[in-house]
Amino acid sequence: MYRPGFALIIISFSCLLHSNPASPVSLNLDFSLDRQTYNWADSVSFTRYLEPSLQLALQNRSSATLIKKSVFGEGGDRWQKTARTSVSLTYRIRPSFKAGVEFSQDFDRLEKKRLIANRANLLTGFEGNHVNFSQRCGVVWEQRQFDPASSSESGLGYSGVFSLKPRQDRSLGSASVEAQLTTLHRTPLKNIAVNYSFSASNIRGDTVTVDAKQSFAERKYFPSSGNFDITARQRSEQRRWDLHASRKLPAAVVFSASAAYRFDKYDYDYDAAVTDLVRQNNNFTSLFEYQFSLTRRFGRVLLMQGTYLFNRIKEDFGQQQTNQLAETGQLGMTAKVFLLEADTLEVSGQMGVTSYLAPTGASSPTPPSAPPHWRDGRGYS
Repeated sequence: MYRPGFALIIISFSCLLHSNPASPVSLNLDFSLDRQTYNWADSVSFTRYLEPSLQLALQNRSSATLIKKSVFGEGGDRWQKTARTSVSLTYRIRPSFKAGVEFSQDFDRLEKKRLIANRANLLTGFEGNHVNFSQRCGVVWEQRQFDPASSSESGLGYSGVFSLKPRQDRSLGSASVEAQLTTLHRTPLKNIAVNYSFSASNIRGDTVTVDAKQSFAERKYFPSSGNFDITARQRSEQRRWDLHASRKLPAAVVFSASAAYRFDKYDYDYDAAVTDLVRQNNNFTSLFEYQFSLTRRFGRVLLMQGTYLFNRIKEDFGQQQTNQLAETGQLGMTAKVFLLEADTLEVSGQMGVTSYLAPTGASSPTPPSAPPHWRDGRGYS
C-alpha cells in the first residue's frame, strides 16, 4: 500500500547522494512541545539541472502531532501525521514555455485511519511579460485504510493559475485566477480564487497599495469521528481586502493610513440518518479594522509616532451562546532614541477601550472551528 511513496523517497535520497555539490539542497527540522502536545516537522528539497533546459526537482515534507492521553482523561494517545513526497522533471522548450511530468504521494493518518493519494500529472507553464500561466492535469488514485477494512478510488485532477499584469510598472495592478478540481466520487473538490494587487508611488515617497482576494470552495471530506463509510459536505467563502497609504506632510511629518477586512464563512451538510458524528455548525467570522499614524523624526536621534487603531470582530457559530461581537479603540504613542549606531532605546504606551457583547449562560460550549484543509481540501476534518 505504501510502496509508491517509499519508492519516491528512495529515488529522492538516491539523487541527493549522487548530486552535484553545487546543486542547492535544503533541509529543515522543527520540534515543539506544548504541555502534553508534541509536534514534529521536517522537509528536504533538491533541485538540479541535468541539462541547461532540463530540471529535476525533489521534495519531501512531513509533520506529526502526538497528544498524550492525560489530556483526554480515559482515552488513549491521539496521533496524527501528514506527509507529501513529489518528484518532477521539466524541460524548457522555449525561454517562455516549459513542460514536464510530476509524480507525488500524500499520506494522512489520524489514529487508525489512513488516507493516501497518489498523483501523476502533466505540467505546462508559460511565462511572458504580461501573462503567466501554469497548470497540472492528471490522474488521482486514492487509497483508504481503517483496519481491517480498505478501499480505493481513482479520478481526474486539475489545478491551474493564470496571472495578468497589463503594465510592467504595475500602474494598472496585477490580477490572478486560481482553480482546482478533482472528480473523485467520494471526496470531490472544487475551488476557485481571484486575486488583485495594486501599488503606486511618486518621487516624493508617497505610496498606496491595495490587495484583494476572494475565494469559493466546495468539497466532501471524511469526518474525524466517523469511518470511511461517511462523508460530509463543506462550502466555504473567504474574502481578504487590504489598503495602505502614506503621504509626506509639511514639517517632515509622515501620515499613514491602513484598513483591512476579513470574512470567513463555512456551511456544512451531513447525512441526517447518521447520528453518532461530532458535527460542525454553520459559522462565519468577520473582522474590520483601520489605523492612522503620524510619524516625525527629529534629526538622527529621536523619532516620535502617534497611532489610533480601531477594530471590530463579529463571530456567529450558529448558537446564541457562542456568538459574540467585540469593538476596540486604541491610542498609542512611541518614542525611539537612537543612541549609537547599533543601540536604540524605545518607549511606548497604549490606552484603549474595548466593548464586548456576548450572551451569558451557565455553560457555553466551545465554538467549533473550520476543519483543517488537509491535502488540498480532502482528508479528515
